[in-house]
Parts: sequence; C-alpha cells; structure tokens
Amino acid sequence: MTKLHVNLAYQNMTEEGFEFLKCQNLHPEFYFCGDSVDKIERVDLQRLMDVVEKNSFESTLHAPFFDLNIGARDSRIRIVSFERLIWGLEAAAMLNSKIVVVHPGYGPWVLNHNFEPWLKRATPLLHKLCEHAASLGLKIAFENIYDSSPDDLLELLSTVNVPHAGICFDVGHFNVFSKIPVNFLAGGFRFYSYCYLQRYSG
Repeated sequence: MTKLHVNLAYQNMTEEGFEFLKCQNLHPEFYFCGDSVDKIERVDLQRLMDVVEKNSFESTLHAPFFDLNIGARDSRIRIVSFERLIWGLEAAAMLNSKIVVVHPGYGPWVLNHNFEPWLKRATPLLHKLCEHAASLGLKIAFENIYDSSPDDLLELLSTVNVPHAGICFDVGHFNVFSKIPVNFLAGGFRFYSYCYLQRYSG
C-alpha cells in the first residue's frame, strides 16, 4: 500500500500535528532548518522517536537546505553544508527514517548553468555523504529543484554511483522549471517508495 508523507517542520511537531497525521493515515517527513538544528537536543529526537513508535509512523526526513550548497566556491560554505547534511543523516537514523531527501544546492542562478565545476567541487563530500548514509542503512534522495532537464541529476548519480542514492521527484519543481515532458522521464527511473527513484541499472 502506498504511504503518503507530509512535510512537518520542527515547530509543527506538536501533539496536534501528529494527531492530524494519524487521523488522516499520513506519515511525517521531518524537516529541521538550520536554527532548529542548533537548538535541538538528543532528548528532543528521542521524544520524536517515541511518537513515531507510538503511532506506527514510517517517517522520512528532509535534510536542511536553506543557504546550503555542497559544491559552493567558498570552501567554508561547503563544509558547513556537509555538516548540516551529516546531521540530517544522524537524525534520520535516530528517528528510524529510511530515506533522507537532499537539495544538492546547485541551480541556474547559482551556477549560471555551469554544472561541471560545481560537481567537481562537490564530489569528495558527496562520496563521504553517501558512505555515511550506507553505514546508517539510509537511502539518499537528491531532489530536483531548478532542473530544466534530468541531465545534471543523472550525472550526479553516476558520479556517486551507489545503489542507495536516487532521486526525489518533486512534481511542483518539475512543472515550474523543467523543459522536458514528464512522460520522457518514465522509462529511465524506477519507483521505490516515497517518491524515491533510481535510474535503471540496465
């Protein structure tokens, strides 16, 4: 049975918020912005884990993304971005989330359509990120944002080249930014769960 997940920011992770999800047979996609990451304690994550278990939720987690860019020209921005994403993986493991959605951070306004230098800068950290995800038993779903075609995301997947990395297909972003019709994509990806896709291996 297909399960629907609803993005739930930290400030909305209340008894009322979880009760609504339960009544509607929905599951949480946890989201923590940078400010929340700096304030939240391990005991807070444990409280959320208790809620997940009590309600038999199957959670996912959306990693922090505001102002983050793992392939930024500024090396300090890359490091901070990587640290935030690692925090997201660790939190997902604590919350028993199986999939972590990640915004890579590139885009036409950021890169001026120049993807290759971005990917070269991002590659070492992307490998470390995927290695850490594997050690925690997690899948990473890189989300399409400003992509006018799937080419950049496919190249990113080919670069990390691991079975637990795929794509979170955001329909809204696709409809706003893509120049490719959706039926063009259907033959090149495999659905797993929660909008998690992976390119066919053969």
